[in-house]
Amino acid sequence: MNNSVNNKEPDYEKITISETVLSELIINEKIKSLSKEKKKKIKGRNIVNIVIIGYNEVGKSSFCIRLVENKFEDFYIPSICNENFSKMMIYNEHNYRINFSVILGGNKIQAQDNILSTADFFLLIYDITKIRTFNQMNIYLDQIKKNLFFYGKDGKKPNFCLIGNKSDLEKERKVDMEIVNKFTKKYNANNFDISIKTLNNLNNIIPFLLKIFDKYSFSSK
Repeated sequence: MNNSVNNKEPDYEKITISETVLSELIINEKIKSLSKEKKKKIKGRNIVNIVIIGYNEVGKSSFCIRLVENKFEDFYIPSICNENFSKMMIYNEHNYRINFSVILGGNKIQAQDNILSTADFFLLIYDITKIRTFNQMNIYLDQIKKNLFFYGKDGKKPNFCLIGNKSDLEKERKVDMEIVNKFTKKYNANNFDISIKTLNNLNNIIPFLLKIFDKYSFSSK
């Protein structure tokens, strides 16, 4: 299933932070500053853990920085360790803390088992101009499935999405949509073609994931 849509700002109210910049106290003050009507609607706090996986230079860190701080640098700085980001959001009358864990790129997932086992979603990012970055997806997915099995979660399908970055370079595309569609059909997944640089389709991903999270979390309460 392909979710390439226009870059229309989704209909939700958001409060965004970087944990290294703003403290929890400031976040609470921002929530308090909302109107009484909106404050009454906000229900608790829900933690959503998202693991970002992909080959080298696909834009994993840039993806998070763009979402959390709305900053973009048009040059590549290689990560030397796994990274963590956090974002506060009010969606569908619920207050969320979204934790992003960015895993170092490479041929295998380089992360502690507990990071994978506690993830609510996996975002597998590839570069549409580099076929090798897409070919790694099967390898990563196999590792994720083995991890869930190890932790007794066999029978539970991993919640993951494919993210094709650099849609602004469509003319240079090397990852044919036919193989993407075959992959998403095989695993009943979704694919988002985005551009971290231009923001194309980027702001539609998190609301999409939270909609799924709401469905399974609050319907059972």
